[in-house]
Amino acid sequence: MPFALTHPVEANAVFVTMDEAALQRLHAAGWFVYRFIDDSVRFMCNWSTTPENVDEIGAALADIR
Repeated sequence: MPFALTHPVEANAVFVTMDEAALQRLHAAGWFVYRFIDDSVRFMCNWSTTPENVDEIGAALADIR
């Protein structure tokens, strides 16, 4: 996995280790995510998140590695 989990996945949030260059590439691709207080990058889902949405962010993350 190119972006290691920094916290257990227990709800609708995923926290990963990501360097600044990769984060900037993700922002440039149109995704809004931000650094959490421990310097990890936080991804959130809501009740309307679809499997297709998850596939989209997965493809974006694969593209920026």
